[in-house]
Amino acid sequence: MWNANEINSLFNAKLPQEWQAKGISIDTRTLQPQEIYVALKGLKQDGHDHVVAAAKAGASAALVDHLVPGVSDFPQIVVPDVLEGLRQLANAARSRTSAKIAGITGSVGKTSTKEALNFVLSDQALTHATPRSFNNHWGLPLALALLPEDAVYGILEMGMNNKGEISGHTHLVKPHVAYITNIESIHIGKLGSQEAIAQAKTEIFEGLQPGGIAIINMDTNQPEILEAAAQNSNAGEIWRIGTGKNANVRLYECEEFSDHQIIHADICGEKLTYRLNLAGSHWAMNSLGILAVVNALGANTAQAAARLEDFKAVAGRGQIHNVKLSEDQELIVIDESYNAGPVSMRAAFEVLRKTSLNGKCRRIAVLGDMLELGDSEKEEHQNLKDYILSNQIDLVFTSGERMSELAKVLPPEKQGGHMDDPKSLAEKICEQAKPGDIYMVKGSRGGYQAQGRMHAVVESLLKLDQKLG
Repeated sequence: MWNANEINSLFNAKLPQEWQAKGISIDTRTLQPQEIYVALKGLKQDGHDHVVAAAKAGASAALVDHLVPGVSDFPQIVVPDVLEGLRQLANAARSRTSAKIAGITGSVGKTSTKEALNFVLSDQALTHATPRSFNNHWGLPLALALLPEDAVYGILEMGMNNKGEISGHTHLVKPHVAYITNIESIHIGKLGSQEAIAQAKTEIFEGLQPGGIAIINMDTNQPEILEAAAQNSNAGEIWRIGTGKNANVRLYECEEFSDHQIIHADICGEKLTYRLNLAGSHWAMNSLGILAVVNALGANTAQAAARLEDFKAVAGRGQIHNVKLSEDQELIVIDESYNAGPVSMRAAFEVLRKTSLNGKCRRIAVLGDMLELGDSEKEEHQNLKDYILSNQIDLVFTSGERMSELAKVLPPEKQGGHMDDPKSLAEKICEQAKPGDIYMVKGSRGGYQAQGRMHAVVESLLKLDQKLG
């Protein structure tokens, strides 16, 4: 992926050693031999403290802001600012590739959309996609710096917490296709209004290649803001997703069954019928966005639609586990533990309602706090009650200070219990678990946790097959 000559030229360095790098890493715990170690400084750790460990782990070189002692024969690329150095690597990777690039953002579903795009496009040609959820100020440049020179397609996810962040991302990525999945009240605590959220998301169009394609969801909130921003961008075409007549990527019909759905859609004049083995009406709309991006990148849309049948939800984002309690008894765990907001909570309740096991079953929601909701925090948590009741959910366990507001308004017969600590709650849930139970676990992440706090509940439930199986 990189060699000493390229690095010397890019950073005006004079590293005498001949070496090559197969990748880039910011974490010595997962670093593989022949990767460049990037010594980023975080709030709690300084990557320079781990340069020696990187050398011992077989790294090709390290990107640092000063020479680290103790590894004199180890190539160290000294730059004024390591994060900016990573951005230089990203910019170089973008400049040398001829890949068609899609940028993805939105309030909900961007990671699942990115993963599905990677799945269907990799079936057709070499595709590079953002690893995990590397979509922030360091994750996005890292994801772009990992783009292989010979990739045919690139799928880059762009996240944000504040205004201006996506603008920086998209000018680095320079996408040929820019897609906004939807606009919801995520980050409203920081941005103040849904309109401000929409404006921040439309920054993705600022870096769009001249003549590129802007894809917007007409069935989400603030479509007028999305439309206006796309019109004022470099876009040569604007594609609209939705169920209305003004959509050129249009959902005509969705046939729902207990374990799948059949989608009838028109993708820019190409009528397609395809199967999704994913529950929830939100996935029907997600699939339209996925196929629109495939079409915009010039790939085979019909082949991608057929491939979607084999796509499975990502861990923490709707992945379904069957847990064997005995030879003929089991329970189901729907892992939605990665993150949460009001809209994704409602979608998860719908999935829980539609999931079934043979015979009698209990549908149980295990819910953690929703974050970044600002002044509407209390109201949004309490409002979940109506959706719980309308989706025939039998029992609700809650965790966290904010989710205690929901526990207060739930009917007594729906209350399974409340604990601030998810691990303690997990113990209580596992003690009461029965064959035929269907658990849906969901909650927001805190800070930069790799997995949501509620993942502890998922882990405990999955271990039941080891204890009782």
